[in-house]
Amino acid sequence: MTVREETPTYTYNEGFAGIVTSKRAIEIAGIGWKVNALSEIDEKAIAVEKKHYPPLLAHYVGNVLTAEPYQADVVHVSPPCQPYSILGEMRGAGDPRALIGLAGVVWAVACNPRVIVIENVHDLATSKRYEHEFSAMLDYLVSHGYSIAYRTICTSSLGLHVRRNRLIIVATKGLRPGSERRILGDPLPRIERPLSGGARHGCGFSCRFSFVGGAFF
Repeated sequence: MTVREETPTYTYNEGFAGIVTSKRAIEIAGIGWKVNALSEIDEKAIAVEKKHYPPLLAHYVGNVLTAEPYQADVVHVSPPCQPYSILGEMRGAGDPRALIGLAGVVWAVACNPRVIVIENVHDLATSKRYEHEFSAMLDYLVSHGYSIAYRTICTSSLGLHVRRNRLIIVATKGLRPGSERRILGDPLPRIERPLSGGARHGCGFSCRFSFVGGAFF
């Protein structure tokens, strides 16, 4: 008798979820993912989800400043980009949304995933103006045991009909050394087993860290 191997299901959290377009990307990829927790406060974005994906509303946990951290395999956060963009007047730390963005990273770490993906405008990493904010973000990840790699990717290289340079940061913990680099350039490495979905997790992490990456490549 042939035993069919089932596709593993991995849990997924998202901060600043917007209309959760990542859910559609996951569906297209055909990967076994289960949405665990979504953080969003924009009423218009939530209204879109209510119309098109009503079941997702059960996973909303509110503002990242107060949201409970639910353990997951992967957490994606796309913090507000206005503090680092021309349209947002490029105020950096002087913009309250910069602090909210850092709070999103804190929430992601509190969920204790093995992979964290952070997306923002490329100026956050390339401009001296935001060196303090960018360093604070990376230092926080490092202090909680994550290895880091990051690069600027033009959206047109991904097949999108728009040219926008985006900063992608990948932080990993408990995977093969160098996995954070592989995720940026190659298919996602296999995670040996999914974490138990839905478990709340505190912040008592080990600060042991072995630095890998942290530079454009």
